[in-house]
Amino acid sequence: MFEDAKFRHVVTEMFPPCCKLIGSQFNEAIVQNAINTINMLLLTNTEIIMASLDEYLEVLLNIGMQIINDHGKNQKVKWRIVQGITTIMEVKMVSIIAQFERVQDLMYGALMHKD
Repeated sequence: MFEDAKFRHVVTEMFPPCCKLIGSQFNEAIVQNAINTINMLLLTNTEIIMASLDEYLEVLLNIGMQIINDHGKNQKVKWRIVQGITTIMEVKMVSIIAQFERVQDLMYGALMHKD
């Protein structure tokens, strides 16, 4: 749907508000759904998405490092964070390389959990 130019404005309107919903002040369901929505929007390759990938990666790494060692909670959020990082890797590998040490730490922490 977003490949059609007439729907590109929807991405531009949805992206910034969804980013604001990713934070520890919101409950798990809100954060999970916001990350999931943005992860789907990443695949549109629109200008706002491509211009904001580094910033989005930073948000994912920050919240990921806050909750990665929180056993039993935020499992769906953790999964969505890993999904987002993987999608960014597919879309713009250079962003991942620039933050490789932090990405590695987060992924290592995620892999240490049985979930």
